[in-house]
Amino acid sequence: MQYVFTLHASKSGLLEGGVDSHSVIAFAEDRWMKLQHFILGALAALVILANNSAQSSDQGFSIPRSHIHTVYSKETGRDYSIFVKTPRGYNTAQDKERYYPVVYLNDGPYTFQIASGITHTPDYENLYEQIILVGISYASGETGKRSRTWDYTPNASGVWKTVVGPTGGAGEYLTFIENQLIPFVETNYRADPSQRTLAGHSFGGLFATWVLFENPGLFRNFIISSPSLWLNKKAMLHLERRYANEHNDLDATVYFGIGEAEAGMVDDQTQFLENLRSRNFPSLKLRDNIIADIDHTLAFPINFTRAVRWLYRATHQ
Repeated sequence: MQYVFTLHASKSGLLEGGVDSHSVIAFAEDRWMKLQHFILGALAALVILANNSAQSSDQGFSIPRSHIHTVYSKETGRDYSIFVKTPRGYNTAQDKERYYPVVYLNDGPYTFQIASGITHTPDYENLYEQIILVGISYASGETGKRSRTWDYTPNASGVWKTVVGPTGGAGEYLTFIENQLIPFVETNYRADPSQRTLAGHSFGGLFATWVLFENPGLFRNFIISSPSLWLNKKAMLHLERRYANEHNDLDATVYFGIGEAEAGMVDDQTQFLENLRSRNFPSLKLRDNIIADIDHTLAFPINFTRAVRWLYRATHQ
């Protein structure tokens, strides 16, 4: 049921009940003016809030417990931004003496954010062992393509010509990691030197594969995603063969992963792993995946997820 209230004005200007209609109109106009002022004030406040919000958004999003450092490479003569994220328990009283495994990530501007997101919930739920993430950015003042094309490739290429920049700087880059970056991290953070992991995708995966044989004791674990084993007439297959001829063991834990849609790169990885498994190195722990319906651009997040689950799953799981 609806109730409708109606006021009727008389000829004398009085509302029924003896109220002056002009007074009512004046009262209504006054309330309307106040309402207008309120609306204008509210709109002004919204504009100010919107401006403040826009200014705040310009500051960017910050990953919790992350820090940015600049480390100079004596070998390459270039600066590198280094992104470090500590795990949830790092600053707690009960863990103040604890040392943590470290995952070093090539292509830091891309891989660091992904690795941070993937490990966030498992860290809080104690599903994985807590780890420190270290993302290595590109050389300051260079494009990512030019920096990684030089730093991540072990050989000067006479076969693969690139307009991006020269290749063959992996030796200098590895020396920088070993002599400057790792000491910096292990001096400034509670990083366990016996539990270093190197992760890389594409050229970064090529670099990690090369380090596996070039300096196998530097890292305990390797996460190798979609490695560019095709470079320089598949030079990594020759390097693996040479290593096997000179060594009886390879003490490392290695994950290889690639997308099913990566065409010839799948064949390269398959052949490489067949050769490596045939060596029967007693200390080598090896796992690989070919991910269905995934191409080169989407392989790293899945590979990293599967690799850290394998490497760092909590003992109670």
